[in-house]
Amino acid sequence: MDFDETLIDGVLATKLAKAILNPRKNRGIIPRIYYLKFVRYTHLPFLTRLKRFYRIYRYLLRRTFDLYLSLLTDPRVDKEALFFLIKGVIEEIEIPEVSLEFLRRLKERGYEVVLLTAIPQEIAELLRDRIPVDMVVGSKPGRILDREGKEAVLRRLSRQGTIEIIVGNPGHEPFWLAERLAIMVRSPRDLSRWLDRI
Repeated sequence: MDFDETLIDGVLATKLAKAILNPRKNRGIIPRIYYLKFVRYTHLPFLTRLKRFYRIYRYLLRRTFDLYLSLLTDPRVDKEALFFLIKGVIEEIEIPEVSLEFLRRLKERGYEVVLLTAIPQEIAELLRDRIPVDMVVGSKPGRILDREGKEAVLRRLSRQGTIEIIVGNPGHEPFWLAERLAIMVRSPRDLSRWLDRI
């Protein structure tokens, strides 16, 4: 299952970038050299409209998540303060009730729910406090979970015979891997159409 523009409206990376650039919240957590880079990557909502120009979209998305991953490995970054900031942003994210109900129904029917997201793994793990999932697979250095990255994970799960439903944004997911049902969602509002079908 995808997170951005599927379980929530908008993109988590944009919310994180805005918090990191907020001087009242940041308080020197990251070196100044990152500020200009983050300003350039607060436009992710616009990027989602570039999906038909996939090469451009993929390049910009990779640059964005490379930036987040570099923050997590830079010794000059106050990791403890950064994760405290990120956790605060995640706690403030509005998870629509329809998304939570959708996840509850999947769990009630015995499905194991896997969250696949381009968000760095260490940040994605924090989402477990907000959404009921069994496993989280995020980006790691050298492995950005863009469409090709997600496809590789889904192929592995498919070989294990564990894929039954794929839920995500049509611009991202290789839906052909679904064995029984692929649910294409462009926003949490779309999930309500599927609640009685799962």
